Amino acid sequence: EDKDKDKDGGRESEKHTPGTRRGPFLAPRHMKIVQMVYGDLWPEMIDHIKRAPQVTLKVIIQRLEQKDAAWRKARRDMNKIWNDVYRKNYHKSLDYRSFQFKQADKKALSSTSLAQEARAARRQALHNPQLSPSFTYLMRDEALHLDILSIIISHLPDLQASANSHSNSNNSSSSSNNNN
Repeated sequence: EDKDKDKDGGRESEKHTPGTRRGPFLAPRHMKIVQMVYGDLWPEMIDHIKRAPQVTLKVIIQRLEQKDAAWRKARRDMNKIWNDVYRKNYHKSLDYRSFQFKQADKKALSSTSLAQEARAARRQALHNPQLSPSFTYLMRDEALHLDILSIIISHLPDLQASANSHSNSNNSSSSSNNNN
């Protein structure tokens, strides 16, 4: 009989088997669900569960089924949107450096960049007598010729101005050398 007495109160200890709960309480995961469903009113619902579990749990289960249906519907609706976004972004995600490549291509193929490249080639040809200032390439595509011509024509005033300033600077340096 002494083994059945509790140390602190002299009451007979209840037989407790693993997996059973003492008293009407909820596990932490159930408490969290009640908090999610009832928001600020969850402590009141816990009190109702403790007072009249059979009645309150029926109401809570109905409410949970309603919420479950609403959440599943919202998830289905959002899945349509998410799948659409995933489909649109899939190919972009494969090429994560496309933005840098596009910027580099845009910069390299701009008419200003091409004109600067032509100026640099001309300067190099002027300073190195072995290189000819004329370039010869075999291009059979007429559209390509027209594109090159339009680029050259659009930058011709710039090229002429830089050539004039280059020749003026050479003339002034040679005339100052002659004066000495």
